[in-house]
Amino acid sequence: MHMRKHMQDQLQNLARRISRLWNALDISVEHREAFLLPSSGLGQETFEKCTTELARLEALKREQLPPLIAAAEQA
Repeated sequence: MHMRKHMQDQLQNLARRISRLWNALDISVEHREAFLLPSSGLGQETFEKCTTELARLEALKREQLPPLIAAAEQA
């Protein structure tokens, strides 16, 4: 039972972080739905899928950040 609660807490944390990045990076509804529809349960596969999506979003944020900073500095 304790392991299940721990995994649930980890997945909720990942979901919050993914959701914030989806919003900040203006990720399409289509991509979000395609990611969410097959994702269910508290298994290792779901955890790995969420971890992979978070890493992808973090990389995308790092790519997009320098041009945004440069544009803000020139404004």
